[in-house]
Order: sequence, then structure tokens, then C-alpha cells
Amino acid sequence: KKQSSQSNVIMNHELAMAGITAPYGSAARALVHVKDLELKEMIFGAFEKIFSEGPREARAAALFQFAYLMNLDQDRAFDLFSSSVNSEVDIDVLVSGLWSFGYMGNYKFDALKPAYSKMAVSNELGDQDSHSLFIQLYGAYLHNESAAQNLLYMLLDNNRHSCAGAVN
Repeated sequence: KKQSSQSNVIMNHELAMAGITAPYGSAARALVHVKDLELKEMIFGAFEKIFSEGPREARAAALFQFAYLMNLDQDRAFDLFSSSVNSEVDIDVLVSGLWSFGYMGNYKFDALKPAYSKMAVSNELGDQDSHSLFIQLYGAYLHNESAAQNLLYMLLDNNRHSCAGAVN
């Protein structure tokens, strides 16, 4: 079912907010801010379970500000993020993590290419999400990330919102 671009923007934010307002999403939102190394295994275990078994709202809530876990363990946070987003098939869940993609992409951009590709070819992204993705890909291109140019062209070829944002 096709929806207008404005509906897609609202839907993507509603998905993350629906997850955050549920008990599992509230827990995920709080857990990303914990820096106590004694709790590291429990925290990462909880996120692994959410990404493997959780409903889409829980996965969206977990991705929303997942990048804060870089403060606890950069490599483990990135590895869990990249494996989760690269295997995620729900574009709305992926887009819920755009804020985190901004940080994670700066850490190891090329490892996120599969997830960036899914978003770049999607016709379901709204104006704001398309613009955010354009900014991230263009920034990566300016920083000479090897996969960024192809992803940027892929986005511009497939997403009319990204083209409008690029020239406005």
C-alpha cells in the first residue's frame, strides 16, 4: 500500500515512538545510556534478544539512539548495530535508526553499506528521512568513504525527496 511522503515521515516516527512508549522500548532507551562495565554483558544480551526476537516497534526503539552504546564498548556496539541493520528487512525499522547511522557511519562506514543500500533504493522514505540520509551519504562522500559515491548516486536516482533536498 503506497502512502504519501508525509504519511511515511509520520509513520516512521510513530514506529519508533510506539516502541519507546512500550515497556521494552523504555528499557532500551534507558539501557543505551548505561556506562557501567559490570552491566555490559546484560545490556548487550538484552539488545541481542530485541534484535533477534523483538517486534518491529522494539527493534525500532532499540535502533533509535543505539549509538550511545558506543560509550560502553565501541567495537561490540558497532558489531551488533551493523549485524542488526544489515540483516533488517523492515525499512521503517531501519529508518528509525537514522540518528544512530550518523554516528555508526562515522565509525566504519563501509560495514553499513548493505543497510544504506536498502534505504537508498527505498521508495518509502519521506522528506525528512530522505534528507537525513542524503546528508549522511554526502558527508561520507566528502570524507572519501569508498562506498559513499555509489550509495549517494543510488539515493539520488531512486528518491525524489533526496534530489529536492539537495538543491533546495
